[in-house]
Amino acid sequence: MLLRKYVLLVALSCGLCEDLKDLNITELIKLGQDISQVRPYEASTSDVQFYIVADLEGVPVLLTSDNTDLVSPDKDTKIIIHGWIENHRRSWYKTIADEYLKINDINFIEVDWENIARLPYISSAKNLKFVGDEIVKFIADMNLSAEKIHVIGHSLGAHVAGIVGKGILEKSGLKLARISGLDPAGPYFRDPLISSKDRLDKNDAEIVDAIHTDAGFYGYESPIGTLDIYVNRGRRVQPGCLSDLTPKSLGEMLTTSFCSHARSTVYFAEWINIGKFKCLFHQRTVSFSSDEVTKDVTGVCYATTNKEEPFLQ
Repeated sequence: MLLRKYVLLVALSCGLCEDLKDLNITELIKLGQDISQVRPYEASTSDVQFYIVADLEGVPVLLTSDNTDLVSPDKDTKIIIHGWIENHRRSWYKTIADEYLKINDINFIEVDWENIARLPYISSAKNLKFVGDEIVKFIADMNLSAEKIHVIGHSLGAHVAGIVGKGILEKSGLKLARISGLDPAGPYFRDPLISSKDRLDKNDAEIVDAIHTDAGFYGYESPIGTLDIYVNRGRRVQPGCLSDLTPKSLGEMLTTSFCSHARSTVYFAEWINIGKFKCLFHQRTVSFSSDEVTKDVTGVCYATTNKEEPFLQ
């Protein structure tokens, strides 16, 4: 496993390696897969934890069998899911929670699947079904209604959200109200052998909106939702992100390389209260906030942001 992690880190830092510099991210991950086979991981229920944020001042509280009364079935519910090598302590979790809790009395649920997310990338991707199934169980245990649930996932988390949507539909016959995929992960999921049942798909909720910011690199490039927003062409380099991938340290390189992929979380947070996407659909331009996305707002659109925060107009 250590060899696998090393190979992937070297692959992801290809700007530091002359032999790898011409390979794209999919080829790099394939290289890592060839050198060190994915080892199975015995995931357990404890690998997926749930936290609730009750108010703007609140610290996320770990949900256990002793405090499930903190979750109200009568309220609308937002469930947020991180991506690879992340956890619920990421700053963008708090930013999005703050924006929602400013104006809504809701259940804001943070999913933490860090133990699985810190596996080598392909191993993490192959365990998404387990994570999604645990979230489906949580929704059932909390007696939450599908029509009141909005699941938000970044990168691999976007595909987990899709698995949740499929699981809820299978168990209840109902679709989730909405899924928001924030630059859904591309590597591994571009493989033609990976079907829509293993990733986010437009049929996974009544509304499936996807924000594309790093398509063709870390992000999935093809339309994947009922509404696909390609921000600044949907590709790197996003405003405020550096194009130089050869900084002094590996850590700096990874941060720089990940920036455009992570911009989707920044844009989404602003989209809640601060600004609107001004989006070009074919020959018409429409401006809309997150709350203004309905089942009638569909298709592919192209949005342009400001060059600095606030990015949305």
